[in-house]
Amino acid sequence: MRKSKIIVAAFAMLIGNAELAQAAWVKAETPNFRIYSEGKPEQLKEYALLLEEYDQLLRMMTNTTAPPSPNKLDIYLVGNNSELRAVRPVSQNVGGFYSATAGAIAAFAIRRNMGGIDGLEVLQHEYAHHFMMQYYPGAYPGWYVEGFAEFMMTANITDEFTEVGNFNRDRALWLSNSAWVPTEYILEGDPGKLDGVGTSMFYSQSWLMVHWAFSKEMRGKALRGYLAARAKGETGVEVLTREMGMDYRMFHRALKAYADGRIGFLRFARQSKQAPIEVAMTPLSPAADDILLTAAGLSLGVDEKRGPAVLARIRDGAKRHAGDPMAITALAEAEIDFGDHAAGTAMLDKLIADGAKDARTLFLRGYADLTKARRLEGEARAPHYAAARKWFARTFRVDQNYVPALWGYVECFGDKPLDDNTLNVLLHAQALAPQVDSLRMNAAVAFLRRKEFDRATRMITPLAADPHGGKMAKLAGHLLDKAKARSFSEADLKTGEEDVGVAAKGRGDGKS
Repeated sequence: MRKSKIIVAAFAMLIGNAELAQAAWVKAETPNFRIYSEGKPEQLKEYALLLEEYDQLLRMMTNTTAPPSPNKLDIYLVGNNSELRAVRPVSQNVGGFYSATAGAIAAFAIRRNMGGIDGLEVLQHEYAHHFMMQYYPGAYPGWYVEGFAEFMMTANITDEFTEVGNFNRDRALWLSNSAWVPTEYILEGDPGKLDGVGTSMFYSQSWLMVHWAFSKEMRGKALRGYLAARAKGETGVEVLTREMGMDYRMFHRALKAYADGRIGFLRFARQSKQAPIEVAMTPLSPAADDILLTAAGLSLGVDEKRGPAVLARIRDGAKRHAGDPMAITALAEAEIDFGDHAAGTAMLDKLIADGAKDARTLFLRGYADLTKARRLEGEARAPHYAAARKWFARTFRVDQNYVPALWGYVECFGDKPLDDNTLNVLLHAQALAPQVDSLRMNAAVAFLRRKEFDRATRMITPLAADPHGGKMAKLAGHLLDKAKARSFSEADLKTGEEDVGVAAKGRGDGKS
């Protein structure tokens, strides 16, 4: 765990305090996060400290010493489910969600306790996934991916202590009152084929398996051996018996006995009390009230069906905040995607002429040219690709880690094989955002085209093993087979795409 001292940022000026007190939306920025919320700034600050404390817990539990990624995770705290649905059309019982595209990586959660699993637990679960993919991408069985996140999401951070390993009441009730899914299926089966009850049991039993393994050093050592074997492609009862010393039935009985016993938890002194964490607080403009969440959803990607409604909402909000840069950039992006492309481009040109030099505005100007290219075919795209590349290069000079511009630059080369420089840009984007499937897929395809099969295998393996990867994971599995066979052609890629119904190249930014 990092030992460096970080000093909590004080509100330096009285006028700054006044602005924060009056702001409806405030941003709290820490080494790992940018967190947006309405309400009292002091509550947001404490929430930010809780999340940083949670990151430190993950680092301690996994012996992680790598520095925070410069690509910070954006988190939006909302008051209710309807605000979540301003971002994405989720069901009414959803307390939060996470999305990773080349356009943005963000998590959204309801602040208040909903009963069962609350918004903070949703964030802790999703950040555990985010953290695992950031620092330890690999081929993990689905039960471990979810079990680790379920174990870590129970972290409880008090004024003095950080606790982890206690049970979530909702998961405990499932284990106590419902029929268990066979342990063999949890270990080897496809969780995507389970019904609602089976899915709840999968998460609950996966949590129990990880808790059991983490409870004793010998079990933890056995688990590491088991996971290493699974990463090599080994499956079945033989692996379980060799590494864990039990067959399926024995393991099932051991888990039942463990669940019936007294389950302990770990407690540590709160790290931020020993090494305070910097939190920079910034009030957002009044436009955030009407635009922030819808604009965040737009950055993640909005499909053509929802596009007109999103455009109408942003147009309506922008009318109430004429001249506000947040409103202008959001409206420009919405117009480029779903409305008056020329008007959106003109808005960005004016912002830049008036002195805007931020990465977001410069990227969107290049994105305007890129969308023109996307709507054309063949050589007609070339001048628009060339124009977009210049803007993305200009964005890079402002912020070398701005992933949307890095990916946009790569996309501007179409389906051509990537030269060394462009491949390095793609790999830089993928390293900054290893959670984004499209970046991983495109990097793997680039390696396959170069016949660099070992690098392709390492790149594509985590996606092929993703229990939630859907069609992209199926295509990854097809390409992984080709990489392992050390044989690849464009026909192999086309066949794989046709079989699963998804394009490897895609747009990457979630927009379709």
